[in-house]
Amino acid sequence: TSKTSAVTINQKGGIVGNIYGGSNEVGTTYGSVTINALGGTVNNDIYGGGYGGRSNSSNGTYIRDKINIKIGDKSDSIIPTINGSVYGGSAFGSVNGTSNTTSVSTNGVDITVNEGIIKKSLFGGGKGNNTYTPYVMGNILITINDSNIADVYGGNDAAGTPNGTIDIHLKGGTIGRVFGGGNNASVKTNNIYLEGSNC
Repeated sequence: TSKTSAVTINQKGGIVGNIYGGSNEVGTTYGSVTINALGGTVNNDIYGGGYGGRSNSSNGTYIRDKINIKIGDKSDSIIPTINGSVYGGSAFGSVNGTSNTTSVSTNGVDITVNEGIIKKSLFGGGKGNNTYTPYVMGNILITINDSNIADVYGGNDAAGTPNGTIDIHLKGGTIGRVFGGGNNASVKTNNIYLEGSNC
């Protein structure tokens, strides 16, 4: 398609419930998503993608291109707090493509955590359930430079298998548990590099 878009969300203060990079229930973003959570509070979760899965030929949410999520900025005195979890993918939908496929996309998910508090979990992939399977069609890169995080999962939450390779670089901060795979969900290939974090 000739459609092109780019979504950028910057949070530097205040309180929000959830952050979604994509659409609600139905819609395709024909481009990339960048989320910078640099300060303030997210009471629930951050999703690189949208909210809504595919149950028939006319619904679902998609992000065509790359997902970039940055949590915190060491050059700034403000520190973000996420009371829920951070997902590189969507809540029940799809990222890195405009239709669901098992092929590996040239786009992917890139999550960098520089500082802040994530009280629940960080997932490289998306959130699923018994009805919806989230799709992450590219590679996943997670870099943690500093932060306090309960758990880190390279893959999805509850359903689905990311198509590509998962790389997790642990360079700083304090993390409760680190899983290269998902939470009750499988992955194909993962690598964890312990380079300074306390786990």
